Amino acid sequence: MGLMVRVAAGAVLDRVVGDPPLPWPHPIVMIGRLIGWLESLLRRDHDTAGSQVFKGAVVVLVVVGSAVGVTLILLALGQRVYPGVGLAIEIWFISTTLALKGLIDAGGRVKDALMAGDLEAGREYVGQIVGRDTSSLTEEEVTRAALESLAENLSDGVIAPLFYLTLGGLPAAIGYKAVNTLDSMLGYRSARYEYFGKVSARIDDIANYIPARITGLLLAVTAPLVGAALGRSFRSMRDFAGLHPSPNAGYPEAAAAGGLGVQLGGPTAYEGRIDHRPRLGWAVRSVEPRLLGQMISWNQAATVLGLALFWVARWLGGMLV
Repeated sequence: MGLMVRVAAGAVLDRVVGDPPLPWPHPIVMIGRLIGWLESLLRRDHDTAGSQVFKGAVVVLVVVGSAVGVTLILLALGQRVYPGVGLAIEIWFISTTLALKGLIDAGGRVKDALMAGDLEAGREYVGQIVGRDTSSLTEEEVTRAALESLAENLSDGVIAPLFYLTLGGLPAAIGYKAVNTLDSMLGYRSARYEYFGKVSARIDDIANYIPARITGLLLAVTAPLVGAALGRSFRSMRDFAGLHPSPNAGYPEAAAAGGLGVQLGGPTAYEGRIDHRPRLGWAVRSVEPRLLGQMISWNQAATVLGLALFWVARWLGGMLV
């Protein structure tokens, strides 16, 4: 079974089943626990800035190296026991690197709550997928936060893992997920992680540089399939992506904003402070909960095209070697 067939099988497994329920062991959960343990072992508030950066770099090396190494060992052991066992392990691991079902389900819960008029539930659900303060958000702000999360996390949770699966198979994808998990846990600009998480944040920026731009292009190209505007999506990326404080998140968010005809970004509350982010896109229409359903369909269309694109790229690469 070729790599891209295994990737497709893993993608289908993720879409149908999603993440296994706890306490079933999950590779990404294990990676998170390792990061937490290493932080408690190494980080000290009284360390100098240079010492914290160095220790943070050690955590990155240990976590990424361990994740890739354990993956290679498990695949080899599975093949040694029986080829079918190794194949099953690989397909399941591939599914755990992808998060399409989790992303769509999370967005759907926010949409359903808002469409039912339950703002409190909408705030609670969106708080599970964004890092901002959600307790006082209006319906429009909850919707905007969910739209931004659906766009940005399409890159982190789906397209980037598919990209690395295509480049280097499961070990590369697990390595990427380790980097992404490091950033989600340590890559904050706060007093606690300003220096300790600096390497995690920079490595994540590098790892997502190409996938984020591919995600923006995939969203723009598939826009007409869900009733969004292709040309405006491209123009929005061109005009607004670089304004985002993240070097990567602006591309899928600007593509989504342009295609939907709304403005994303703006004032955002984090840990009691207001972060005034630039507006992305043009306010052709108001931000309404029904747009979440359109964005969910858009994510699925972009994922299917991305899988097809990477499949062709892998095939062409094999022809040229």
